[in-house]
Amino acid sequence: MHAFITGASGFIGQHLVKCLLTQGWQVTALTRKHRGHHLQHPDLTWVEGNICSLKHLLAAMPNQPDAVYHLACDTRTCATQVKQQFQTNVMGTHNVLQAALSKNAARVIYTSTIAVYGFHHDEVDEHSEKRAIDSPVAYYRSKYLAEELVREYIRKGIDAVILNPSSVIGPLDERNWIQLFDRIHNGSLIGIPPGSKSFSYVEDVAKAHVQAFIYGRCGENYILSGPSGSFDLVCRWVSQRLNTPLPRGRLPAWWFKCIGATLSLVAMITRKQPIMSLHEAHLLCADLTANCDKAKRELQYQVSLSLPEMLESTYQWWKQKQSEQTVRHPAHMTDKQYDARDIA
Repeated sequence: MHAFITGASGFIGQHLVKCLLTQGWQVTALTRKHRGHHLQHPDLTWVEGNICSLKHLLAAMPNQPDAVYHLACDTRTCATQVKQQFQTNVMGTHNVLQAALSKNAARVIYTSTIAVYGFHHDEVDEHSEKRAIDSPVAYYRSKYLAEELVREYIRKGIDAVILNPSSVIGPLDERNWIQLFDRIHNGSLIGIPPGSKSFSYVEDVAKAHVQAFIYGRCGENYILSGPSGSFDLVCRWVSQRLNTPLPRGRLPAWWFKCIGATLSLVAMITRKQPIMSLHEAHLLCADLTANCDKAKRELQYQVSLSLPEMLESTYQWWKQKQSEQTVRHPAHMTDKQYDARDIA
């Protein structure tokens, strides 16, 4: 079996590559820039390319792959990046689908997000209205439009399944929830937002991608979620695990949105990524919890860990990264920017 993966060097992508190799697949992994620390394996081929280029994709994708996994996307939530984000998430998806059609791929598995359902007061499932097209968050809108492209290509004859992970946490996270540990550790967390999310463990999500190839029904959405928790609960767990007091408590939504709006205006002038954009403020203050019964029933999706266990696994990864950074740069530790990317 041969799989082609976009976003293979990303958070979920790395776990998916390992999962497929363990099950005996041959994998062609697309990455924008080959880096020496990428996983090496006799059945794994790394190819450089950009999903914004159909030419790159046609050159990189093997003929008649059994599975095309499209994970690559731009998850930034800064208003100054909206044009590039739509180019990557919408046109990039169009290119992947066109390449898959041209190469006679047996099945496409598209990694969307729970965010396409937008903001609801109640727990969402696959029957819930998809409100992302009207969302103030451009990332949400772009993923909604990408899903519409998948359905368009299904009508053209492609066999495709859509997966909707919720807030994914776990080892190998480089820029998302892992940054919460940094901010609490160094005392720079600007406050605890009032929102809540359903969380999913990255290894469970990777396994579900393989199961979707086997069991998924063409044209169907499958929500990959897990235990739910508030930002307040998560921040306090991390604070206790790090033995570091939180600098500020829970703050109201209006406060976050005001700060986000101000920082977004500054970012438009400076052309620099803000600590928190208005889009991120909306995301952080919303409740987005989800039901994964359909994925459990049809994909044999399993939620293997409780939320504290997911956080503990993430903490162990963070601690390992801290040790490695201290060895490499003992006198030049830098503070990474915390943002809300990929948390939905």
